[in-house]
Amino acid sequence: MTESAAPAEGWYPDPAGTGGLRWWTGVTWTDQTRPAAPTASEVSAPSSPTAWSPVVPDPADDDPAGEAERPRPRSRTPWIVAGAVLLLLGVVAIGVAVALSVASRNKLDMGAVESEIAAQISASSGLHTTVACPGSVDIAAGTTFTCEATTDDGVSSTVTVHQDDDQGNLTFGLPQ
Repeated sequence: MTESAAPAEGWYPDPAGTGGLRWWTGVTWTDQTRPAAPTASEVSAPSSPTAWSPVVPDPADDDPAGEAERPRPRSRTPWIVAGAVLLLLGVVAIGVAVALSVASRNKLDMGAVESEIAAQISASSGLHTTVACPGSVDIAAGTTFTCEATTDDGVSSTVTVHQDDDQGNLTFGLPQ
């Protein structure tokens, strides 16, 4: 009987059934495995399984001083400008709101004046009444203005309104 010689060392189908290749030392199997189809870097690798390494060279190794151009971080300037613009718009909006608030304290609430006059005329005449006054009247003691009152039966009359003081207190005469 003749003994068959063991195969030469090299990569062979993995006897564990992984579908890959396992290194045979010529005497025993090692723990080193690889995919069944070698990659281009494996084909050019040394034939010894201990010399093969899947490490990919780092491009920074070619530039030890770090002089290669690296991507620049994105600029924060657009965000800073946008924030400043929003802050400025907020300050302007607050200023306008304050100015309107102060200005409205110096004006009569004309909707309230029209409602009060209409309610009193309707109560005395028994007819629904609409009243139209000027759009804006400054609060000033001793001044007068006129409003137009119209009842549902189509009768119109002028109502003279007198400002009694600078607190917005008014008196007016009902049409006869």
